Order: sequence, then structure tokens, then C-alpha cells
Amino acid sequence: MPDYKILVVDCESAEEFGPFEDGTRIKYTEANGANPSIKSMTGENSKADAVDFHIKGKGDMCLKLVIPNDGNNGYTVVDGCGCCCPVPPPPK
Repeated sequence: MPDYKILVVDCESAEEFGPFEDGTRIKYTEANGANPSIKSMTGENSKADAVDFHIKGKGDMCLKLVIPNDGNNGYTVVDGCGCCCPVPPPPK
């Protein structure tokens, strides 16, 4: 069985983050106008124990299932295995 991983994609900028191991906890924030970025949350403070990474993107979050290629040469996207996760706008 392949060693599947998850790739996070910002739908607006097409910026890719990951791939991540199964069980990785991610907080995604749609930050219109900001540059897409990722920040490790582990070990920074005791309040961040519930999240491994905080990702900021310009648009909604998309998830893709990928299989790492041999020799650490990137990954192959599994066709038909992806989903869009609409992020609601912040409250006014």
C-alpha cells in the first residue's frame, strides 16, 4: 500500500504546502491580501498544542491526496482525490 500524504493548496494563489503525514493538525486562515505562508506551531507555547501548523492563504483551502516519489523527488497527485474546503469570511 502506498504511503499516502496530504497536500494543502491555497485555491486563490495555487501555493502548495506539505505534503503532510496522516494526523498532522493544521489551522488554515483565509487572509485576503496577505502572502501565503506557513508557520510551525509546535513548541512555541503551551496554548498551541492542538495545532502543528498555521497556514495563511489568499483563498479557500484545497486538499489533495499524494504519493511521495522514490528518491525524494517530489510527489504524484492521486487523480480524483481532492476536495475544496470553503473558508467563511471573518465576522464583521
